Amino acid sequence: MLLEIELEIIKQCLAKPELLKNLFIQKLGYEPIRWGGIGISNNKVLIEAIGFPELRFQAFELIKHKNIKSFSTKEIGLAIIPTGLGCSIGGFGGDANIFANLMAEEFDNLIINPNIVNGGAWQNIPSKALYTEGLAIDLFTKGLIALRPKKRPDNKIGIVIDSSLSDSALKRELQVIEAAKLIWGLNILEIQMTESKLDLNIDILPKGFSSGNIQNPKVLLKAAQQLIDKGAEAIAIITNMSDLDAQNETNGDLYMNGNSPDPIGGLEAILSHLITATFLIPAAHAPSFDNLELAPEAEKLDKRVSPEIASYSFLPSVLKGLAQAPSLIPIDLIEAGDLNLNNLKAFIAPADCWLGESFINLASHQNISKYAVQNNICGINLNPELMNFENINKVNNYFELIGYLKAWNLGFSF
Repeated sequence: MLLEIELEIIKQCLAKPELLKNLFIQKLGYEPIRWGGIGISNNKVLIEAIGFPELRFQAFELIKHKNIKSFSTKEIGLAIIPTGLGCSIGGFGGDANIFANLMAEEFDNLIINPNIVNGGAWQNIPSKALYTEGLAIDLFTKGLIALRPKKRPDNKIGIVIDSSLSDSALKRELQVIEAAKLIWGLNILEIQMTESKLDLNIDILPKGFSSGNIQNPKVLLKAAQQLIDKGAEAIAIITNMSDLDAQNETNGDLYMNGNSPDPIGGLEAILSHLITATFLIPAAHAPSFDNLELAPEAEKLDKRVSPEIASYSFLPSVLKGLAQAPSLIPIDLIEAGDLNLNNLKAFIAPADCWLGESFINLASHQNISKYAVQNNICGINLNPELMNFENINKVNNYFELIGYLKAWNLGFSF
């Protein structure tokens, strides 16, 4: 659903994030599992919000405790590139991998959302990265959960497969799973076919931003529950995107040419949010297509989508990320070695999309350095100055950011 909310009301929420939750409940009748600002006009902010009022979410029942101690001395960073907005860096096919690796070197651990590194079969995820989907990041920045890093990438991964996959697509994905076990030694617990086709749809919002929905979420959640009952510690979701791809051929071609956000990015985020909100477990989505000839004329292809064009499947990067994803721990169950909001020292995001749950949650934390990367834009025009965020470090690009982080590590202040 699209909402228009006065800019001044949004600004008031920077000091009291709970006001925004109450506002959503007042306007929607429920708390959304995904929302974000997608534009501004006449001092009114356009917000996209997706929720499932018929479902009960464990994530919404977590209790925030005050004065939680740090059980670790690690200093961590958080870098996000919102999904489905077409950010000029990281909004395509794993095109921010190099920057994820550079940033990770400056922290004990770096929290990243899957959108930063997923690129079909191609991914170069840093060993120090905490691969964490968007809703889990929101819960972390709200102080509701801690992250428990893996000592090694050995999560037991359960894989939910949409029963509407064609025989050829299913065969391909099963081959990929076997390859992941053989080459990377991943712990693939089991696959679970959904009992019926997942009823998915894609929504293209203003400026081409992507969203979507699932009409039968309980089918997805039932399959995930069956895997969790068997010991799954992370969930990969494979869905049939062939029909949806055909319906959005124009947006797909624009994406391949670098002129539009990924048309399925928003839907992917919603699917992983559903799993995390319900089970407090890492999740990520991989689309599956009957026809992998996705590219328009080669000379028009944008190099940022080349990893996806050169992929046999979109599953490998998801499996590799989930293998090392941290466990999501309710804050009252925190143990030695777990990382919580007290460990967070820096927050890094593109320059013009500073409105979402994590942005609001971190606005009042003066001890967390915040960086807006000026050359990473998507056209939303919600910049920190407009939103009244204070003490924001504006850096021209990620290379300049690395310089600031290195100086900070050496003890220099600015």
